Amino acid sequence: VTQVASGAFAENDWIRKIFIGNNVTRIGTGAFKRCGRLEILRIMSSKITDLGEEPFEGCRGLLSLTVCGMGPDDFRAPAVRTAAALGFCEKYESYGSGVSEEYRNYIDKNSGYLMKRAIDHQMTDVFTYFTDNNAIPQSSFNDILEYAQQKKVMEIVAMLLEYRSGSSEQDEFEKYLL
Repeated sequence: VTQVASGAFAENDWIRKIFIGNNVTRIGTGAFKRCGRLEILRIMSSKITDLGEEPFEGCRGLLSLTVCGMGPDDFRAPAVRTAAALGFCEKYESYGSGVSEEYRNYIDKNSGYLMKRAIDHQMTDVFTYFTDNNAIPQSSFNDILEYAQQKKVMEIVAMLLEYRSGSSEQDEFEKYLL
């Protein structure tokens, strides 16, 4: 597959995940409009730099959006920009350096909100980005840890505790304090 036709997935309320590979060079206008249950969209081709106007209109459930050729400012709707930032966190190694820099700047400015959104939807791969890249601000660490504990997302709590244990010298028991 090298192209996705205009409206190819439009108005399909059953699709939850779409994965489009590296060979795709063009995606038609409105390919994903009104896919109400679409949660995850992965467009791995860096050749895709435009999806037309309002490509995700009516995509109420979009949580994670990966478009390797587009930066966060290429998406006008705040919810879509958030989904794109979370998608970047999950697949950051697949992005080129220029687009990666745009996302890193966006994530630095919105890290608290993005981490809480990831906790709300148990997106552990997002936290892998934050821990691998030492991108959890020390000033908000305790708040994020407490939020994950309140939401009972224990896998993320464990990741945060492991991250904290490696980030500073502490007493052996102190590093596991909740």
